[in-house]
Amino acid sequence: MNPGVSPATLEAYSEGTLADREIKRAMKIAFVGGGSYAWGPDLLGDLAQSRTLRGTVCLNDIDPVAGERMQRLGRMYMAAASAPFEVSYTPSLDEALDGADYVLLSITTGGLRAMCGDLEIPQRYGIYQTVGDTVGPGGIARGLRNIPVIVDLARRMERLCPNAWLLNVTNPMTTLCRAATRATSIRAIGLCHEYRGVQMHARELLGPDAEVDGWQVAGVNHLPWVVGVEHASLQRLRDRLAAALPEPDPQGDPFGDRFRVKLEMFDLYGTFPAAGDRHVAEFFPSYLGSPDEAFRRYGLLLTHIHHRESTRARDIEAVLRQLDGRDPINLAPSGEQAVGVIEALAGFGSREFVVNIPNQGQLAGIRPGAVVECVATVDGDGVHPLPMPDLPPGPAAWVQTHVAAQELVVQAALEERMDLALQAILIDPLSHRLSTADARGMLHELVEHNKAV
Repeated sequence: MNPGVSPATLEAYSEGTLADREIKRAMKIAFVGGGSYAWGPDLLGDLAQSRTLRGTVCLNDIDPVAGERMQRLGRMYMAAASAPFEVSYTPSLDEALDGADYVLLSITTGGLRAMCGDLEIPQRYGIYQTVGDTVGPGGIARGLRNIPVIVDLARRMERLCPNAWLLNVTNPMTTLCRAATRATSIRAIGLCHEYRGVQMHARELLGPDAEVDGWQVAGVNHLPWVVGVEHASLQRLRDRLAAALPEPDPQGDPFGDRFRVKLEMFDLYGTFPAAGDRHVAEFFPSYLGSPDEAFRRYGLLLTHIHHRESTRARDIEAVLRQLDGRDPINLAPSGEQAVGVIEALAGFGSREFVVNIPNQGQLAGIRPGAVVECVATVDGDGVHPLPMPDLPPGPAAWVQTHVAAQELVVQAALEERMDLALQAILIDPLSHRLSTADARGMLHELVEHNKAV
């Protein structure tokens, strides 16, 4: 199997086909996982507020109750905004994909039951994870579970909508996008909101003069390092944040960003990743030795399945309250990038976005084709990554380490080779405390759990 991406595929990111370059005022958007109570309202609301797009949105979901609810909500949004979009639901993936111009992907294979194993099995081996969906044993297990699903989706796209762009918000974003672009000709773009979340939280703490605008980032998803910013500016931000941070609350929001890991990153490397601490901590071996130490030193709290169940219950209730009229329809921009990317790809202007796409030389020292997070200009001719300043040696080494592990995960899933998955676990920093025998045993449990869900 070719471990890279064909030159034609890489070129397609920067130069669309003739069909892509035609401005399509009427388009079909397939939303796979469109019954998502978390993502559905945001993305449908953003589409309703677009002043340039029109066409059809076809929701696909394996849960017909969720799919039909989101269809009703989407129609209510479009009516409230007088938006020229029709919203439909189908349980048939092929029907949703047929003739699509853009495919939005928001799925979680196996749901919370599967994620329970991602968190609890490694914990039995002394490995604690604050998220467990990107790296670490949980992220690897989630990748092995999701990659076959996304590759099947991309192969269906090759048959039913070969010129469509796949816009993915599903984790683990890097390995899923990499699998799609490595195994098929489909152009996949990963879109993450962590960068925006860090900027918003900094402004909440420091006010509008927080000096967080115009950042460039380079790295991998959930570890995108701030580059190309004057050290003095970052030092001021670091010092102001250190002075403004409240004391961590053990009963506080486990999903909140405490900034303390990023501050230590700055002290070590002169820059820091633009992602929440709960994600960043999982990329390193030193922050999650024990839950007590992680909270005492960095304010980190583990997120458990019951936290996610509570969040899902709130999301469902919010949708139901809108559907039955208890809450009014008040549309506001969500801040997500997906609809803006579609507008730019459709030819409505040129804009910069933070994207996860194959490396075309924008990130030095990383193999061509590996999916990296970077800043890119998007327009009617495609996605054009901007050349990024070189990472400092330390951050570059960490990114290279994780790219190596992620490449092994993708190959392991595509070739069904658990020896490669074991190698990925042993490279991953969270697993460094394990013996080879324990790592093998943990992987076996994770794989068996994946089979059962």
